[in-house]
Amino acid sequence: MAARKRGAAAMLGDLVGAVTPLAVRDLSAEIADRLRKVPTRVNEFGFDDYGMEIASVQRSVLPAAMLYRWYFRAQTFGIARIPPGRVLP
Repeated sequence: MAARKRGAAAMLGDLVGAVTPLAVRDLSAEIADRLRKVPTRVNEFGFDDYGMEIASVQRSVLPAAMLYRWYFRAQTFGIARIPPGRVLP
């Protein structure tokens, strides 16, 4: 019975992945890539010292990133005029 449930969950995950628009999948992959670059020390349970779990951060950041990118349509102008290196805004 447990194997059947895992199979059904995998099928449901595949179905959700198939109907998810490519732009959302690309955004999710971009978020996952950026989160991999975050310097965290994760314990054997998947949490860092402050209780952050990368998987839950990715799930919660995706809707905010979708709003930022497609609803508010935020754009940056004049980024080339900022000097390289660290700067204060």
